[in-house]
Amino acid sequence: MYIAENPIFHERTKHLRIDCHYTKDKILEGFLQIAYVPSKEQLANLMTKPLGELQHNLLSSRLGLVGSPPIPACGGGGGC
Repeated sequence: MYIAENPIFHERTKHLRIDCHYTKDKILEGFLQIAYVPSKEQLANLMTKPLGELQHNLLSSRLGLVGSPPIPACGGGGGC
């Protein structure tokens, strides 16, 4: 966020890809807004990180996902 809002860092960030500079320009134009999202509220974590049950359920509910019944450990064949 700091790099995107502070044009002084341009010299230090020349290695960043063009899409990052494009995004920074759009932020400076006011076309995009950025906001800090705490890790516990980051929806992408649902698909990218192992989460505990409570965190998984919280993020799933925020996406509107409906829970399904648990799958039995033996595969449901009845021969457990």
